[in-house]
Amino acid sequence: MFATSLAAVFIAVFVSCSENKAPSQPQTNFPTATLTPHQGAEASHTHTATCTVTPTNTAQVPSGSVWTEVGTQGNFMARNQSAAIQAPDGRMMVLGGDTLSGIANDVWASSDGSTWQAVTRNAQWSPRRQHTALNYDGKIWVIGGYGSSSGFAQVYSSADGEVWEQKTDSAAFGRRYQHSSVVFGGAMWVIAGFDYDSGRKNDVWKSTDGVIWEQQTSSAAFSARVFSQVVVFNSKMWLIGGNDGSPR
Repeated sequence: MFATSLAAVFIAVFVSCSENKAPSQPQTNFPTATLTPHQGAEASHTHTATCTVTPTNTAQVPSGSVWTEVGTQGNFMARNQSAAIQAPDGRMMVLGGDTLSGIANDVWASSDGSTWQAVTRNAQWSPRRQHTALNYDGKIWVIGGYGSSSGFAQVYSSADGEVWEQKTDSAAFGRRYQHSSVVFGGAMWVIAGFDYDSGRKNDVWKSTDGVIWEQQTSSAAFSARVFSQVVVFNSKMWLIGGNDGSPR
């Protein structure tokens, strides 16, 4: 009976120490437990337990080295130059792009990457590729792009990916495609890309409503380029790669 009581104390001490956040340096605490033996035992015993906490980095950073194919293709037709986002409802969405049967204006959604459902096969925006899409302000946004013969200065938004509203047909950034878009600082941004009327750009634009776009710079420190990628990391926007006549 005494051994059982002692084990219980050790477990309680360990749980208590485990629940505390690990300090920057190893730490030793000395909790005191008084054990009162059951009838027939000789006397009360006091046991001092030592609890050592060693900090460890428990965060698991994915290696990115192992990939699993969840399907040879989605239910949607094979495509490239499309846009993809995580929608406000948490699902993945694929929008438009260049397919085996031509340029598309469809929208597909999936919660597992294997099963895809058509949200719409004919969105209110015309078929396009080389556009961007964003999840912003609880809506899905499609920005710019290139059709069969011209670029678009259009911005569309949707609450569900099925019903779309045109916010503008003549955005200030012009008929833009092969650009990058990102959400940062409570606004949508359009960065670099190709202007149908003036070629490669290294300008930066932002908007909070999709209608009014304000130019932040007409000539950023990076060279005019297309097909760059922009991500938000460590409270900054980062532009990576692209092509300014040569790969960068």
